[in-house]
Amino acid sequence: MKSLIDEALSNYLNSLEHLDPCLSDPMRYSLLAPGKRIRPHILLQTAQLLKVSQNIILPFACAVETFHCFTLIHDDLPSLDDDDFRRGKPSNHKAFGEATAILAGDALLSLAHQMFFEGSHLQESTVRNHLSQLWFHATGPQGVLQGQTLEMTLNSDSTPEEIIFIHQKKTGLLFEISFLIPLALSHLEPFDEKAMTIQKFASEYGILFQIVDDFEDRNEENQWDNIFQHLKIEEIKTSFISPFKETIEQLRENFGEESRLLVSLGQDLLKSFQENH
Repeated sequence: MKSLIDEALSNYLNSLEHLDPCLSDPMRYSLLAPGKRIRPHILLQTAQLLKVSQNIILPFACAVETFHCFTLIHDDLPSLDDDDFRRGKPSNHKAFGEATAILAGDALLSLAHQMFFEGSHLQESTVRNHLSQLWFHATGPQGVLQGQTLEMTLNSDSTPEEIIFIHQKKTGLLFEISFLIPLALSHLEPFDEKAMTIQKFASEYGILFQIVDDFEDRNEENQWDNIFQHLKIEEIKTSFISPFKETIEQLRENFGEESRLLVSLGQDLLKSFQENH
């Protein structure tokens, strides 16, 4: 699946006509950098479970990954996280300069919207409207960008509730729509038991993904966005780990053997927590 995504992303970049290398090179540098492609992988796996064709889901998978790449470029900037490396390579602003990195990120944001439109405009109006609500809620000022902004306000007095809210916005929503876009394209009704299980799994997965990441970095000083600075491990297990285990079982019960890919995805996340713990 990763090679499929990599090829599709490369094809999108190659299709951009009359684009000067001063912009296309930094876009390509970050978008095609080695990565796990977790979010598009989730879209493809969920689409497979829900019988949504690969051709239909692929533009959305590329859109989510491209938007994610935009956030990484901007996150690494000196004015935000000030990280010099990303995925084993110099960050975009270290390789091309800060101004160019900002513009490359902006360009990828626009390209992500273009990819999303390519997939959504082929759908009938009700589905198209639902897809747009999911997409713009996650990628707009109420979603990831709000999470990034609020993260800068955290300090030693921040509460666990504030941190979880930020995690849900900055990290959780993009994971959530990676499950919900295929669901919106499927034949399932919103209140179908199977659909509600996917919705629950989607909501819990994104938060837990960030919690696992927090656990790996829990010993760093002044990490006020790290939930382990505020909650004990047993509290995390009760509030997040145990409910997610129950959701995995619901997924297995509702979809049977067909759920194995998503069940494995959830179990891998739990395993990451347990191994670090």
